Amino acid sequence: MKWFYCTVARVPGVKAHCAQIAQMCRSFLNVGNDLELLQPARKDLAVYQSKSIREWYGIDIDIPSRKLPCIDLLSRLPAGLTKPVYQVAFQLLVGTYNRSLRRVLRQHHGDGVVYSRDVHVFSKLIDAFPSLTKVVELHNLDEPADQRLGSEARVWGGCNGVVVITSHLKDMLIDRGCNADRILVEANGVDAKAFPGTATKNEAREALSLPGEGKIVAYVGNFHTLGLEKGIGMIVEAVPTVLKEYQDVTFYFVGGPLACAEPYSARLEGLGVSGQHYRFVDRQPYKQMHLWLAAADILVMPLPDHPRFTRVTSPMKVFEYMTSGRPMIVSDLPALRDVLSNEQNALMVPPGNNDSFAQAVVRLLQDQSLADTLSHNAQRDVRYRTWDARAKRISDWANTLH
Repeated sequence: MKWFYCTVARVPGVKAHCAQIAQMCRSFLNVGNDLELLQPARKDLAVYQSKSIREWYGIDIDIPSRKLPCIDLLSRLPAGLTKPVYQVAFQLLVGTYNRSLRRVLRQHHGDGVVYSRDVHVFSKLIDAFPSLTKVVELHNLDEPADQRLGSEARVWGGCNGVVVITSHLKDMLIDRGCNADRILVEANGVDAKAFPGTATKNEAREALSLPGEGKIVAYVGNFHTLGLEKGIGMIVEAVPTVLKEYQDVTFYFVGGPLACAEPYSARLEGLGVSGQHYRFVDRQPYKQMHLWLAAADILVMPLPDHPRFTRVTSPMKVFEYMTSGRPMIVSDLPALRDVLSNEQNALMVPPGNNDSFAQAVVRLLQDQSLADTLSHNAQRDVRYRTWDARAKRISDWANTLH
């Protein structure tokens, strides 16, 4: 069956959702779907040097992709303008892309699936193309319910099926009147080939030109998401406490952008932490990310207690951490409990509690047996969480929709 993955995002792109789209397209193809990615014809960012999706993400197959005509002022606007200016430019991009998308779909005859995680796309397709099965993947819901033109309710109310990434999102949809039978809960996943979890610590450190001796506690991921802090501040505050117990520890913050690192560096200096105990590293090639994970002794992701993370997030980094063979410390958030269990495959600490986080780091540095148990269990549990397994479950379910 023909599948159309529709997005207004630029793929490849700097955001995590662009990587997620690329991985799902690959996996939908891997499980036997005839898929084409339909994205707007936007200007490529210089950082990608005109690399293809396959080249940038290290994917093992080519993704059939078509760039549709659109008016893209976003790529030309300078930074520092007021928010309404960007909103107008975005709406123009979405409107012109949707017009081109409808032209493409009109040319398709027979059954097919239209799949997207962009409500902006589906809001214009709900009443069109009745022969096509429409599936939207939701990663967030406005709380309280978005009343702007009823766009959110219009999308999930008119689709054949809705994929959500946490059980809490499913509960929210049901509370808003969505039929539970049309909702599938599927957390994000991981590329088992890109994150094989086979590199030893010494191999990874040598490949990355990192010191072979000493302990490394690493945060790997974007420093901010949608302008939100992701817990790096809590790691920073815990550093002096950890160093009182273990001097031979370096904290690595990998993922950038480095412009976001300046206040954290200043705070570390203010706490009297020597530069030899921390390092901020800018964005790294996707193909090297598994090495950064393997180079660490402990991986950390203490997300804050914010609605964006508490209920509706399913961080891809959690699954990547799980493949690494390294123990992890994360915040004890409802959204993460769908995947992780405290003392079983991770240590989960109260969000925002610096002391509890620092104690968890010290505990793992002291207890190698616990670290090994958590790592082993996480690697076992993540086998169910590959992108291919996720795509197969979604595909089988989509085939039952009407």
